[in-house]
Amino acid sequence: MKGKTIGTSLFTVFVALALAMPASAATTRANVYRFADGSQVAGASSIVATSETGARMTLQTSDLTAGDAYTVWWIIFNEPENCSHGEPGSEARCGPGDLPPYGGDDSAVTSIVYAAGHIVGGSGVATFSGHLSAGDTDGALFGPGLINPTTAEIHLVVRDHGPAQDPNQQIHTFGACNPCTNLQVSPHPQ
Repeated sequence: MKGKTIGTSLFTVFVALALAMPASAATTRANVYRFADGSQVAGASSIVATSETGARMTLQTSDLTAGDAYTVWWIIFNEPENCSHGEPGSEARCGPGDLPPYGGDDSAVTSIVYAAGHIVGGSGVATFSGHLSAGDTDGALFGPGLINPTTAEIHLVVRDHGPAQDPNQQIHTFGACNPCTNLQVSPHPQ
């Protein structure tokens, strides 16, 4: 029954997302995977809809720790044709090795930008939603933001900030850690 509820909720969000985007929007749906071992998170998925003006995302996931603070980050590869570190067995052309902090040369014109965050309740299930306008760098760790919305490869990363001790800080920043772990990823090649 839990899986059916997640699926129904995700479908409702998908319809709302589709109606909110211009007719020229492209929408992709992707699974969510654990960083630790690459395994798929059962019943978890995300939707990214892009248009010339930006992107919207909804990510629904589980296996989270109740009471922990979580954030979701846009990992943007504006020129994915220049990526060379895609994950084996994945449709994604880009991976961490294409990001400057992990040794990448930034030929993919990358950026990491805050998407959403909140404290997870007792079920360990959460839904995150966000919008990013083209060129918006508010909340960016680095890079130009989303400059090629309709062709960029976008990955959504779920980051655990540990038990909520300073929730307002933990759910709005990258580094307020208690400790921090990049927990899950959902890649969206276009």
